[in-house]
Amino acid sequence: MILEVPESDTHKGQVFDCSWFPDQEQVLSCGGDKTLKIWSARTGKLAKTLEGHKKVVRGCWVFDDGKQVLSCSADSTLMVWDVASGQSTKALLGHTDLVDRCSVFVKNGITYGTHGLVVRVSFVASQHFMTRVPLLC
Repeated sequence: MILEVPESDTHKGQVFDCSWFPDQEQVLSCGGDKTLKIWSARTGKLAKTLEGHKKVVRGCWVFDDGKQVLSCSADSTLMVWDVASGQSTKALLGHTDLVDRCSVFVKNGITYGTHGLVVRVSFVASQHFMTRVPLLC
C-alpha cells in the first residue's frame, strides 16, 4: 500500500533514518530539516513533529516501551525525547563532531557511532558510565 502524505507535512530535505514503534502503528523519521516526525503507519498522517536539534538529524530509534525516542545529530548531540509531550528530556553533550548513528539497548542504555568509535552509555541507578570501542575495519 502506498500512502499519500501532504507535502506540507514531509521533511524538508533528505530523510536519513526511520524506526518503527513497538506496536507497529507508528513510524519515527528524521532528516535534513533538523526534525523528527512521528507518522501513523496506517494512514500516513503526521502525528507529531519534534524540534530542538540545531543541525541535520542523522539517526533515530524508538525505545522498547514506545514512550521515548532517541535522536543523534550533526550538531554533536544525542537527545532523548518524551513522545507524549514532544519535548526533549535529556541531551548528551560533549562531542566535537557529528554523531552518525544511534540505538537503544537492554533497558537503560544507548549505543551510538561517531567517527570510528562505537560508544555505549549506560544509565544504572542514576550513575552514567561510558565504554568506547574502536572500530577495526
